[in-house]
Amino acid sequence: MPVAGVPAVPLIRTKVHAPIARALVPRPALLERLVHGPARRLTLVRGQAGWGKSSLLNAWSAADPRPFAWLTLDRGDNDPIRFFMYVIEALQSLTGTIGERSAPLLRTPGVDVVEQVLPVLLNELDDITDTSVFVLEDYHAIDNGQVHEAVSYLVDHAPNTLELALSTRVEPPLPVSRLRGRGQLLEIAVADLQFTLDEAQTLLITHQELDLEPPDVARLVERTEGWPAGLYMAALSLRGRTDAHGFIDAFAGDDRNVVDYLTTEVLTGQSARTRDFMLLTSILDRLCAPLCDEVVDGTGSAAMLADIERSNSFLLALDNRRQWYRYHHLFRELLRNELAGTDPPAAAAASRRAAGWLRRHGEPAEAISHLVAAGDLDEAGELIASSWLPLATSGRHETVRAWLDQLPAAFIESDSRLCVAGALTAIATGRLDEVEYWISQAARAPARGPFHDGFRSGAAAADCLRAVHGWLLGDLEACRTAGEAALRGADESSPWDAVTCTWLGASQFWLGHREQGLATLHEGLRRCEATRFHPPWITCLGLLGLVHQLRSDHDAARARSEEALALSARLGLDEYSRITTTAHIARAGRLTREGRWQQARTELTRVIEGAHRGSGPVEIAHAYLALSAAARAGADEAAADLYVENARSAISACPDPGPVIAALIEQAGSPSNRPRRAVSRRTSPPPDFSERETAVLRLLAGKLSQREIGGALFISFNTVKTHSRSIFRKLGVQTRADAVARARELGLIH
Repeated sequence: MPVAGVPAVPLIRTKVHAPIARALVPRPALLERLVHGPARRLTLVRGQAGWGKSSLLNAWSAADPRPFAWLTLDRGDNDPIRFFMYVIEALQSLTGTIGERSAPLLRTPGVDVVEQVLPVLLNELDDITDTSVFVLEDYHAIDNGQVHEAVSYLVDHAPNTLELALSTRVEPPLPVSRLRGRGQLLEIAVADLQFTLDEAQTLLITHQELDLEPPDVARLVERTEGWPAGLYMAALSLRGRTDAHGFIDAFAGDDRNVVDYLTTEVLTGQSARTRDFMLLTSILDRLCAPLCDEVVDGTGSAAMLADIERSNSFLLALDNRRQWYRYHHLFRELLRNELAGTDPPAAAAASRRAAGWLRRHGEPAEAISHLVAAGDLDEAGELIASSWLPLATSGRHETVRAWLDQLPAAFIESDSRLCVAGALTAIATGRLDEVEYWISQAARAPARGPFHDGFRSGAAAADCLRAVHGWLLGDLEACRTAGEAALRGADESSPWDAVTCTWLGASQFWLGHREQGLATLHEGLRRCEATRFHPPWITCLGLLGLVHQLRSDHDAARARSEEALALSARLGLDEYSRITTTAHIARAGRLTREGRWQQARTELTRVIEGAHRGSGPVEIAHAYLALSAAARAGADEAAADLYVENARSAISACPDPGPVIAALIEQAGSPSNRPRRAVSRRTSPPPDFSERETAVLRLLAGKLSQREIGGALFISFNTVKTHSRSIFRKLGVQTRADAVARARELGLIH
């Protein structure tokens, strides 16, 4: 259940430490290019597994006097929020001030990383005077376009004091060609990473102490094409052999055959206990002794890890205390393939034990992957159901999507709790075309266990989500209907009822039921405060500010909107996120009334940028109308008219935006809002209308009924009829059509 603030999401500290790899063979020529080469924005170290990328980067960090920040990436980092949480954590090793302003922005619902977080992070980096290097290792694990876009922005705009370095198996979709053309890129590719004959001799003869003749070394280099991992595995296989020549002649030169042959040879050379340990623990992305004890269902893993690290370089330490390790990526893949091919039940049992340990130690993301690998879908689903909300609340919606994507679609559809997670994730990521599907499934599917997210049932969740979905689609009647259904038998303790009240009250108000809507919004505010559910709390305050402004209660409008913005700032959320849209609109209206229309325009321009990333069309239309009013106050009539058209466009495709916004657009687009032109002398002087009569007259020219006009102007139906009779009398007409025609004749309306 959501609580005050944003839940802390644990970070794996070893991801921001450089793996401690032993550089068995010096690479002075490469280090010269890396350490003393010309200044550049990006260094790209590219090559498939086993080409020594990590060893080279480690050697570079040891030889270069500049400080290094380090981040080792994995598939879970395809969530942009998680990615930059780790980026900031890694960069804090350069100075503790990194992240003071940028990290809180990541917790803002719907934040745009490129537009809102990166400019602040780059300013923090610009404050660092010393030059430094930031390594992103295993960048090939990233396939999310949003992350690539953000990293491209980081590369393009990073201060000259920061060099980015990427290790990857493939060329990344970054501005590599442009940087290459500008001389801002250093590339280390396979041709550079290949071992020369001298380097191969250093490895095989000096370090491995093999009794080989130069022609034998040359043959190995030729067969492996200088592939460091292939040479190293060959060295391990050659230990103790008397038929070195025959062994060297026995395998072909392509990578796959070399890998298959040498893997068999390496594993055959191990004791049965070591071989079994390696195979079972290969299911792990990172290893520590207690976790390995669990996986192998035994003891002695600490000593085994130490022995393996001493005996070969396929095990890399991830911290100085030798608590956490990982296998070399290539070797791990080979071990996993061997285990899956020879003993699938053992692989499943190892994954199941790993999941139990990781779950007990607060690592649900890794546990879920192991449960799926073991085929324990029920346990994986239960863990997702109990763990998804804290991640979603902290903005890591893509991580939740990745969890769900690991499960068969039929399994998700059979558990309403997972369907709720799918629906809310789709809402949060703007995939509105997927939402109704997930909501329908949530409403009819049973729950395989208890709800851990504050909902009472799948049906209750469906009504709440339909209310939110209706608002985002601009279908206010659907929002109202679903919201009222959700609140029947509502539980005071559920924070989601605060969400329902917020959007139900908004829909009621903009459908013209102003008093009912205001009362529901106040109830929503009370529930938000009671449950300390901050995002809807801020939204509800902003909506109340805008409602009070439309009712001309300017003191209340100012109090509520400023309270919303203050709460957002206190929580460290982005000032211009979608949850503060209405609060900013209300503030801009006040600024325009006070003559500070330029400040209002500046503020609203930023508001609209954020609103288009997740606000409903009615909110977007209000923002444009406020911008139009500010432009008109500054005598920029052309811009004001354009903004009115933008508002009209924002609701043009809405199923039911309600009469209030339609009336406000009609009123804002009326020429009577502009400086009045002189009336022809051949006509009678215009009647003396009151302010309210003028407002009613403008709306009579549109398609709204008198009852809808009352809702738009926050007056009763009888009051509208009274003003209409007065208008007819002053214009000397009997019907609405004649009144509109006469008013146009006099130049009062368009």
